Amino acid sequence: MILDFTTSNELVAAHQFNKDIISNFALIYGKNNIGKSNLLRAVKESFQFLLKGQMNLSPFEPTISKVNSLFEMIIEDEENEIRYGFEININNKIVIDEWMYSKVNRSSRETKLFLRSEKFAHKDYFIASERRLIEKVNGYTLLLTMFETTMKKNKLVLQMLDSLKTSVFITCFEDPSDDDILSQIIEINQDPKLKNVFDAFILNADLDIKEVSVSQLNQEENDLFTKINFVYKNIDKSIEAKKYIGLFVDEQSKMYYEVKNKRIVTKTDSGRNETYRIGFVHNSNMIFSYDELSSGTKQILRIISIVISNLYDNSVFFIDGIEADLHPDLVELLIHFFEMVVTTLPKNQFIITSHRDELLDIENISNQCKIFLKNTGTIGRIDITYLSNYKLRDYQSPSKRYKLDAFETNPMIIYEYQLLGSVEDLDLEDTFKQDIQEDKDK
Repeated sequence: MILDFTTSNELVAAHQFNKDIISNFALIYGKNNIGKSNLLRAVKESFQFLLKGQMNLSPFEPTISKVNSLFEMIIEDEENEIRYGFEININNKIVIDEWMYSKVNRSSRETKLFLRSEKFAHKDYFIASERRLIEKVNGYTLLLTMFETTMKKNKLVLQMLDSLKTSVFITCFEDPSDDDILSQIIEINQDPKLKNVFDAFILNADLDIKEVSVSQLNQEENDLFTKINFVYKNIDKSIEAKKYIGLFVDEQSKMYYEVKNKRIVTKTDSGRNETYRIGFVHNSNMIFSYDELSSGTKQILRIISIVISNLYDNSVFFIDGIEADLHPDLVELLIHFFEMVVTTLPKNQFIITSHRDELLDIENISNQCKIFLKNTGTIGRIDITYLSNYKLRDYQSPSKRYKLDAFETNPMIIYEYQLLGSVEDLDLEDTFKQDIQEDKDK
């Protein structure tokens, strides 16, 4: 997948020579507040605009009202490459232009499929009723979305939109609920092939968890759970709930404890609610609920359950801040697992953001796929560059070179010694004593 984020003012000069290519395994690196999360958010919002017609796009720098924004993506199959994009004024929520081109792989000649500004749609690719849509589309709607909702049999449109529908975002700005994660783990346990992958990862992750126990409640247990769960959610809120209190006055009763600590989960399947008991079996044979797990264990379960649930959907996984709450060894294990996925199932893609410069040294991500975001000094603009643009000798690790600002992406390095000097000049002991004395005087 190729995502090209440039301003329309630069399109003519730079677009045909400088595409920001993201392959099926890419690491996006940059310091805090450089825009990694915003980049993924822009991708997600653009996808939602295409699929659902939801104009939730918002400018990150409202003062730049005269500069339009461009979104473009390219999908490839064994024979062809399709390039689709749109230009939009985000402040006014108006679509300026929209286009789609195709070409045979490894060919330089493109065929114009449609171009909104010229009110053109190729008659060999779009039937008459579809071509007439280009006359009707308004400035608040994408033509591609109209094609999808009106004429759902167009192969090119379906191919483009289907590639968006398989996108999976694991980001800091949209966390799934605990119930969603547990439901995915239950689904994985019901598929022997996925369960084998999940169990193998859990054992290799050395989480002191030897098994995830999942079992469906019988009818008697399910009836009791329904009543207990109702009380748990409504106690102190509903007088009606109090009539059930006599069933379990003792809050330490087994099922009340299980409900309270998310050991029992209700999952909706084909319109039916099914209730499962789920526990995480420790190496000591003690069984823990999801709520009793550490934040790092929850995070690894969150990532791995989402990925495994979508393994066979040819998905594009956008993972923001992969190191959050995780030990460095677990991050490397995840990277290794993702490499195995794209090797075995090459139609999957992983696009990962991180703050850890050590990940730049991982050999199973090529330097062409290690991407830097850096400020240009121009408000509202971030440049993208690649590690492959720099020559490195075998004995030079990228992470050490980064710390020395060899890639011009670590501007804070020039202040390091000034900061250290400031700390050395500060008499921490006297300052601390002074603070204590001021507290006593109060």
